[in-house]
Amino acid sequence: MNYCPCGATPLSVLQKQDCSNGDSAPTCGRRCGKEKLICSTSGEQHICRSQCHNGPCPPCTKSRVVQCIECKDKVRVDCQDLKQTEEYICGRCFKPCNKVKNCGRHWCYKHKCQGSDSSHLCDKVCNRRLGCGNHDCDQPCHSGDCKMCPHTSIHKLDCGCSEEVVVPCAATLPTCNKPCARIHACDHEVTHMCHNKDACPPCTTLTDKCVLVDTR
Repeated sequence: MNYCPCGATPLSVLQKQDCSNGDSAPTCGRRCGKEKLICSTSGEQHICRSQCHNGPCPPCTKSRVVQCIECKDKVRVDCQDLKQTEEYICGRCFKPCNKVKNCGRHWCYKHKCQGSDSSHLCDKVCNRRLGCGNHDCDQPCHSGDCKMCPHTSIHKLDCGCSEEVVVPCAATLPTCNKPCARIHACDHEVTHMCHNKDACPPCTTLTDKCVLVDTR
């Protein structure tokens, strides 16, 4: 049997009561009651006091007593200000590294970091605007200039053949490098390139021409 997100009421009951929420699962209106993961792992089991809801629970609004790993003092801290994977360090004992990372833009704020300058790799995304002006750099944060924009688009050339070409982002359309394919007045080899003008240039091929000479 399927239940609402908090697990208290069968969906069949809610559907009869028309408690639908669009595309989301129906909610019953009772207290959620799920345990907050960061609180339960610390020994204190705080439950979600929000109404039955879809998706993850909001941050815990309670606090808990933690011990600083340096001075051993115990303080009460809001659960939402704590990280599950990190031990607590009070403000008096916290000593940030403050070494510049390899990108040259960000600093290391780890407590008593023992890493060398070369080991301080930035874990952020660059996010600087690329030269195209349309996209941001999605590479790991780095020093120096960003690479060219990897995005491309397909455009038709502004010429007689209207060939489709792949063009780098924000680049100008190239000129067509094919011979003109229009029907010409003569059958000589075409020597000019494809173009968008109304008329083709005159044929430049030299030919023999008969000249009538008056011998009288």
